[in-house]
Amino acid sequence: MDDNKPQLELSDVAPFVFKEDSEADTLFKAIMENLETWIDTESDEAISQDTIGEARIHACGRVSAVKDLRSQLNHLREQASLL
Repeated sequence: MDDNKPQLELSDVAPFVFKEDSEADTLFKAIMENLETWIDTESDEAISQDTIGEARIHACGRVSAVKDLRSQLNHLREQASLL
């Protein structure tokens, strides 16, 4: 993902503005933990000796996509914390 992302508008990050230890914070942390588990699972599949050829390429793409999703959610949360 691009580290030089433009500043987002308040309306873009409003759902990500919440206090530490709130229900929303707990939910966000749970989502991020699940994404980490998903990344680990997809990574294991991608590097498995049983995954070959185009299946490996596809598996690597899935890992990349989930990592991009995680990065975007973290970016939105970071932008929201600046408000």
